[in-house]
Amino acid sequence: MLSYIQRMAFAVLLFAAYNSKVHAIPQFHAFKDVRHLPKQIRSASQAVIKLMDATASFVCHEGRVILMTNHHVLGSHNCSLNGCYASSRFQFEKGQPHQQKQLFLIPIAASEDVDVAFYSFKEVVPNGLTSFQPPCLKFPSQKLQGSQVTLLGHPRGSLKKFSQGKLIERWRGYIHISAFSLPGSSGSPMVDELGQLIGIHHSSVKKNDMFSASEIIYKGRGSSYKAISKVLREKRTPEFISTRGPVSFSFAKRHALVFQQARVVPKLIGGENFFSKLFSSCQREAGLKTLSLKKFASSHKACTVAKSWLQCPSENSLAQDSTTYTHCPKDRQKWHVLFLKVAKSYQRFQGQKGFSWALKAHSLGQNKQKSAFLAKSSQAWLDGASPLITPRLLLNTSLVTRETETELSDAAHDRLVSQLVNYQKIQGYHWHLGRIALTAFHLFLTRQLNITTLEEIFAHLLKEPKLTLNTLLMVEKLQHEAEYISQHQLKVAGSLLR
Repeated sequence: MLSYIQRMAFAVLLFAAYNSKVHAIPQFHAFKDVRHLPKQIRSASQAVIKLMDATASFVCHEGRVILMTNHHVLGSHNCSLNGCYASSRFQFEKGQPHQQKQLFLIPIAASEDVDVAFYSFKEVVPNGLTSFQPPCLKFPSQKLQGSQVTLLGHPRGSLKKFSQGKLIERWRGYIHISAFSLPGSSGSPMVDELGQLIGIHHSSVKKNDMFSASEIIYKGRGSSYKAISKVLREKRTPEFISTRGPVSFSFAKRHALVFQQARVVPKLIGGENFFSKLFSSCQREAGLKTLSLKKFASSHKACTVAKSWLQCPSENSLAQDSTTYTHCPKDRQKWHVLFLKVAKSYQRFQGQKGFSWALKAHSLGQNKQKSAFLAKSSQAWLDGASPLITPRLLLNTSLVTRETETELSDAAHDRLVSQLVNYQKIQGYHWHLGRIALTAFHLFLTRQLNITTLEEIFAHLLKEPKLTLNTLLMVEKLQHEAEYISQHQLKVAGSLLR
């Protein structure tokens, strides 16, 4: 028997050997890359969708199809008893032309303990709502087949993948499996060798990883089909709140996300305007003087809620998943000034902490203010004394151009693109590959980087020896989205020419 220290040393060697492979993902597989996958598993995968940045699936129940995901993904904390909207992607996988759909969901049954929620669904279309009938997973009608379990989902919100492992144990409604998962795999269905639904994944047991002679086994955990079917039979929706009646201002702040995803502006008791009340409260908070960032942040709740509510339409929102309803105020200028005040307060405590507030302020401002902000934010790297742009400044600059819809000057544009193409000259660049990928994608969205240059940058990133699994999944997803957007733009251009 190996000692504990020997086992740990062996595990480290295995992990290093895994990382030394040329970007293979032995734990995750794309369906297109696996030829001899049983048709039952392929068929089961058709019922799985990307829901926001997690996973959901459609299940068959009593002659109808309903949507299933984790309660912590979509539950009483972010969905109304009267229904909520959620962005989804169907067939979001390698080599497939995916479909984006906005769904309107009404809770049927949920349990925070079992971590499952069931919803009826309709697709949101320009003229209202429409029904559709997707493929669905079936609860076992016969004895579970074999000990092999397949997990179907969207790890890290990536393209659809599957991982396989063994059923380790069942205990009081829970299932432990050895299939690999990552955040974003939440809501992924577990199926047996016949594609029957045997459970829903909700977490990984990171402290109890087990090491074998051939692989590292990550232990996943979920709820069994018996536990989740019991929740469905009971049809209880505990703690889901209604968004229809008048509520107190404190209640509206506390449940802001529920109202946003229901696309309902809270009606306050007494008839006061919610956004006027929010502005007054944030204005008082912005005048507070505190000694620490932690205390400052906790005392600015109304400002934080306002920041999440306010967003004006952007032309560059094609690739964004619109998960929440946001409000574009008529009096944008006063919010612009107020958010700048909050940004300066954050910058007193921690310089970069105020950047997102400043960005939000200028996205609500007028064009001159946007341009001035962009010029100021890019001044550091436009200065000839600073030959290199840091990865953080790269990403911040691309965010500014995207969120404020401001175009770079020719000189700034040429320099930024040059730095991106030659990113390997940036000191410590291998720690920031994700930022480099996002910067390139943001500039592509604002049409300041063409698809050919974007693909060249992505191709170089995918060859990086220190590319992590998380960054690999991100680049793969961005690559897929860029192709989708490029094809969409070509279709639009073609229709304009006809």
